[in-house]
Amino acid sequence: MLISLLFTVLLAEHGYWVVDRALAALSRRVSTVGEINVRKEEYLVRRRYLQNLGAKSDVQRVSADPVDRAPVEDVIGFWDNKGIDGTVAVAREMLSQSWRRTKVE
Repeated sequence: MLISLLFTVLLAEHGYWVVDRALAALSRRVSTVGEINVRKEEYLVRRRYLQNLGAKSDVQRVSADPVDRAPVEDVIGFWDNKGIDGTVAVAREMLSQSWRRTKVE
């Protein structure tokens, strides 16, 4: 009696494990709508980034001499020609404006 009970439990656990592994393998192959949308968005971001790199490479002049290189334009434009002090001042102003908006709300 006890042996058949242990055998039944062992068989049930192995059956559960086999079914669990089979369902996991099947569900890995099926993508959800959210996963598909994330892949699309990542693809578009990579494509836009590569297009921007291509557009920038047309502007740049390729040279073997590092001193003779054309300046690289920043995509965001945040660093422009302000230098470190100017950039820090602009960043502080942006943060203070953000802080003022959160205070008002």
